[in-house]
Amino acid sequence: MPHAKSVPTRPDTEKDLAQDIRPASLPLGPFRFIALDVETACKDAASICQIGLACVHSDNRIESFATYVNPEHRFDRFNIELHGIGPETV
Repeated sequence: MPHAKSVPTRPDTEKDLAQDIRPASLPLGPFRFIALDVETACKDAASICQIGLACVHSDNRIESFATYVNPEHRFDRFNIELHGIGPETV
């Protein structure tokens, strides 16, 4: 099972990024809809390395959530250049 960790909102240093492995919190509430986005490490659809949610309230406020996932796949250069997520990120 891949390991998930929260995405830091603004790491100031690499050290801060490495220490920010607290449990991620999902937005709460009734939502009009939730949009889901995933990024992959390579062309294999099973190589998800990030999951993102945009949760839209009835008044159109948006709460977002994102988490990195270790895809346990190789990372292709194309994908890294596309979304900026590499093996050192997850």
